[in-house]
Amino acid sequence: MSHYDPSMDYGRYPTFAPLSEELLEQFARCDSCGGVDFRFRLPDWTAVCKRCGKVLQLSPPTILQQERPGLPFQFLISGGKDILLRSDGTLKAVDWQNHDLCIFDSWSNVIALAGNQHTVGLCQDGTVKVHGTDTYGQCRVQDWSNMTAIAAGYHHTVGLRDNGTVAAVGANHFGQCNVTDWNGITAIAAAFTHTVGLSSDGTVKALGDNRDGRCDVSGWSDISAIAVSGSHTVGLRRDGTVCATGDNSVGKCNVKDWRGIIAIAAANHHTLGICADGTVRAVGANKYGPINLDAWKDVATISTHWQYTLGIRTDGTILCTDLNRKKWIERSLA
Repeated sequence: MSHYDPSMDYGRYPTFAPLSEELLEQFARCDSCGGVDFRFRLPDWTAVCKRCGKVLQLSPPTILQQERPGLPFQFLISGGKDILLRSDGTLKAVDWQNHDLCIFDSWSNVIALAGNQHTVGLCQDGTVKVHGTDTYGQCRVQDWSNMTAIAAGYHHTVGLRDNGTVAAVGANHFGQCNVTDWNGITAIAAAFTHTVGLSSDGTVKALGDNRDGRCDVSGWSDISAIAVSGSHTVGLRRDGTVCATGDNSVGKCNVKDWRGIIAIAAANHHTLGICADGTVRAVGANKYGPINLDAWKDVATISTHWQYTLGIRTDGTILCTDLNRKKWIERSLA
C-alpha cells in the first residue's frame, strides 16, 4: 500500500496516526480492482479504494485519531468587527478603526466562530454564545446544547447537534430556518438568506432564498465539504472535483475543471480551492485582490471574505492579502 497522505483529508476529516503493519497488510490490495491506495474516513470508519471506490468497513480501534492540524486560530469579520479566536479558546476583537473591543473578554473555551451582523461562538461543552442585535430572534440560543458546529446568516443562526439534527433561529422569510426535519447531517453552512447541510451519505440539502439557483443542490452526490456565500453554494466531492451553483455573473461558479482539491472556501464574489500540492485555485472577481494567490505555496487551510483571503501554511506561517489584517493577527498571537 502506498503511504497515506493526511493532507488529502484536510477538507473534511481529521488526520490519523500512521497505520499499523497489521492494517497495512489488511488493505495492501483492494480485492475488487487490485488497487493499493486507500482513503480513510473517520465519521463512518471506512477505507475507500481510490481507484474503484469500493468501501471497506474498519473497526474503530484500528486507526488512532489525531487532532487535525491547521489554523492556530480562527478569524472572522462580524458586524464591522475583526475577531480572532485563539487556540486557547479566548478571543481578541477590534473594530475597523482598530479600537480594541472588550465585549468578548468574558468568552472562554470557544472552539468555533460564525457571524455576520451578529457573532456566534461554539463552546467546548456544546453550548453556544452569541452577541449582537436580536431583531429576528437570531440570538436566542440559550437553550442549545450538544452542538458540534455553528453557522450564521445575516439574521439567522444554525447549529448542528451531535446526533446529526439541526436547529435554527431567526429570520425565516425564505424558509431558511425550516430544518427541523433534517437528520444525518455532518456539516452546515449559512449565508445571508439560505442554509445548507451536508448529509452523511454525501448528498446536500439547501433551504431559503433560491435566486440564481443558489439552493439547486438536489442532484449533488459524493460531497465531502460545503461552502457558501450570500449568492452561491459550493461543494467539494470526495474525488477532489468541485461543483457550484448560484449567481455566476463574475465567474465564481466556474470550477468544473478543478481537480485534486482538498478544501474549499467561498465569498460573495469568488471561490477558492486548496490543491493537494498546497497551491490555491481561485475564480471570480478580484476588485480588492482576494484571489491574487499565485505565489501561495504549502497552504493547509484558507478562509475568505469579499475583501481579503487568509491562509495558513503547513509550517504555521500566516498569509493574507490584506497586510494590515496580517500584522494585526500576528501581534494578537504574539
